Amino acid sequence: MRRAASHRGVKLTLLVRLLAWATLLALPAGILAWVRGPAATWARAPVTPLERAHLELGLACLAEGELQPALAELADADLVVLAGLVGRLLHAYQEGAFESFLALRLPDLEHAAEVRAGDAWQVQGFVRELGGELENLERCGWVESLRRYWAAYYAHPPVARFLPERTVARLHREGLGARSLADWERSFEALRERAGGASIQHELVIPHRREIERVARDAGPLQWLDLELAFETRCGAAGRLLARFVWDAVLREWFLQAATTVYEQGARVERHLIL
Repeated sequence: MRRAASHRGVKLTLLVRLLAWATLLALPAGILAWVRGPAATWARAPVTPLERAHLELGLACLAEGELQPALAELADADLVVLAGLVGRLLHAYQEGAFESFLALRLPDLEHAAEVRAGDAWQVQGFVRELGGELENLERCGWVESLRRYWAAYYAHPPVARFLPERTVARLHREGLGARSLADWERSFEALRERAGGASIQHELVIPHRREIERVARDAGPLQWLDLELAFETRCGAAGRLLARFVWDAVLREWFLQAATTVYEQGARVERHLIL
């Protein structure tokens, strides 16, 4: 895992500078994850900065894979954000780190806990089936129930390793142009179709607190990142995670808008990705 990114457009001095920013890319100082506690009261749990090894691997994915625009054309701040998004995904699924799952969704946790409060019992049922943590389970809210489900479901991380050289990342700043929002959403479906294999379109468990229609309407030219990460499961099956992150210009934050996992036909998959 501790492999540094290398690319003709990236100098060592740039990598050193970016790695020095590691605490910034994870989270501004003082940002805390909201977790619904067993006693039905709000508790705060700190989310630690992304470790250097995962930042380096995130940079390696961008440097060794296919990136548009090219690395040399990206501002330092943009590269830090992209490496952070990728690094958090790698940490979440290769290490089974729930804190990185939360870190990608921090601003939306309180909203999700409110709107999905009535659905917590469904996740709690899975926790019971898997023999997870049962103490005061029925009093847990949505986010805490997800944490317990994650811990029970991922006795081992679902990804054995990611393949940086097969990464595809395209940062779009051109807006919708003449396309409708529906056409734009279908463009993500087209990515899934081109990937081939058997696919799972995920219903996001922590959706963004603003509808995509509002984001597209009042954000100026829409900006988004289409990301493809290749990986191998613990069973040796080949898979790809397709994710679309969108920039909310009003709230000034990136959020996960859509996600799909694609596996080779006939692959045996023990644990799917929770998104």
